[in-house]
Parts: sequence; C-alpha cells; structure tokens
Amino acid sequence: MVLDLETRRAFAEVEGGRPDLLGLSLAVVWSYEREAFTPYFEGDAGALIDRLLGARLVVGFNHVGFDLEVLRPYAEHREIDGVRCFDLLVDLRSRLGHRVSLESCCSATLGSRKAGDGLQAIEWFRQGRLAELEHYCREDVRLTRDLFDHGRSHGQIQVRKRSPSGEWHTATVPVSWPIPDAEAEGSLGGGSPSST
Repeated sequence: MVLDLETRRAFAEVEGGRPDLLGLSLAVVWSYEREAFTPYFEGDAGALIDRLLGARLVVGFNHVGFDLEVLRPYAEHREIDGVRCFDLLVDLRSRLGHRVSLESCCSATLGSRKAGDGLQAIEWFRQGRLAELEHYCREDVRLTRDLFDHGRSHGQIQVRKRSPSGEWHTATVPVSWPIPDAEAEGSLGGGSPSST
C-alpha cells in the first residue's frame, strides 16, 4: 500500500518543529490489493494505524520520518514502529547523498507535478475545503505510487537537480525497489473508515 498524509498545523506552529504535534487532518492510502484509494480523517486514525500494521509493506515518500511520527500520538497501545516501510526518500538519499523532493522526482520521471503544497493543504483544512484537501493528498499518493511503480519496472528514475553552478539538469538514478505484496489485512482495518 502507499501512504501520504496532511496535517492540521505547520512546523512553525509547534514546539521544536516536532511532527508528533502537527495533528492529522487527512491521510490517503492506495491499496494494490483493492486497487483503490481510501481517505482517513482524524477520527479514523485508529483504523488507519491498524491497516498500516496489517500491511506487508507501506510505501511512502518521507513517511518514516514524517507521516508515522504524525500518527504516533494516535497509536495508543499500538506499536507504530511495527509498520513495515519502504521510504522512497530514505532510499534516494542513500543513493544520492542528499535529499530530493517528490516534485523533482515526479516532474523528471513522470512528467507530472504536485497539485499544491503542504501549507496550502493546511489552509484548505482550516477553511473546511475538504474535497480540495482530499484531492491534493490523493494526487500525492498517486504520484508516489506511480514513481515507485516506474522505478520497479524500469530499474531507474530521473531527478531534476541543481548543479554546483546553479543550472538545472536531469540525473538518472538506478534503483532496485521491492515488489509490494498484497496486504494481509484480515480483520485489521478491513472495514471502510467513516467519512467524518
């Protein structure tokens, strides 16, 4: 499955820039088994965590250091560190020696751009524009999924990056990414979440 989430607050609004204080506004997952997107609002966080714990592999872009930390306060007795993850950012950073953005990877590899940014998503949440928030988060999940699938199929992706002289160029990055198994959800989060 592929995960992305949006928050209620920005880093500048919380003590020490801690992700666990940002609060969940919305998460979206793509299931390879169900071939469907599912949204989870804050009230659905427990069901989302159960589903993540039941998945054989959760793919994301910076979800180990960010998304799972945002979810940690909602985990209660569950062990969020038990989620089996493959983080595209962690893998790419180890290959390149520096961070890259989802935008720089998807624009070069897929010819697709993000539908907005995280700060805009926070504003949509605060304004009650939940359809726009869900569209944005779903598109980030789609881009992450498509980038992951491209890397698995082709053994490489492209990244737009700046040279030391400041000029933009496209670099090819060889990758060896795992094939996601079907989810082993069983009774864990197998039902659909509420829409509240």
